This record gives sequence, structure tokens and C-alpha cells, in this order.
Amino acid sequence: MISEEDAETSASVFISDDLKTVRPVTKVKPSVVNKMVELGYLPYNKRDDEFAINLAAMMIAYEGLEQLIFTFEESLRDGVSMEGQDDEEA
Repeated sequence: MISEEDAETSASVFISDDLKTVRPVTKVKPSVVNKMVELGYLPYNKRDDEFAINLAAMMIAYEGLEQLIFTFEESLRDGVSMEGQDDEEA
């Protein structure tokens, strides 16, 4: 976990140049852990388990990525350019 003063809670995936390996990196503020429990991402009895906390962060990131991919995958398949769209449209 990171301190409250550090950067935001995040989950990142680093992809190797050969595209065969991914390495997840998570940063979780302690104040976010209770929210993970409240929303059902983390069992109460795992709230002190750093691995479980990081896995919960990855699950949350996965859900967000899944929504983004679903939103834009048709455009990608149809060859539609995303250039020129501002953040509100994307």
C-alpha cells in the first residue's frame, strides 16, 4: 500500500515488447480499503492482506477497462478513427 500523501490509487499493466507478458502494478491508499470492502471487492477478513487488496484493485481496473473496450471495440473493428474526439466524447 501507499501512504495517503502519495499518488492516487491506481492499477497499471506493463506490456513486454514481444506482447507476450504483462506485469500488473497497483498502488492503493489505505483509505480506499474500507470502500473496497463496502462495495464488495474485498472480503472484510482480507482487509489487512496486501495481496488481496492489490487483487481487488486489479478487479476494479478490469471492470473499468472492460467498459471502455466494450464502448470502443466496434469502432476499432470498423476502422473508425478516434482522432479529433475530445475527452467528453471518448
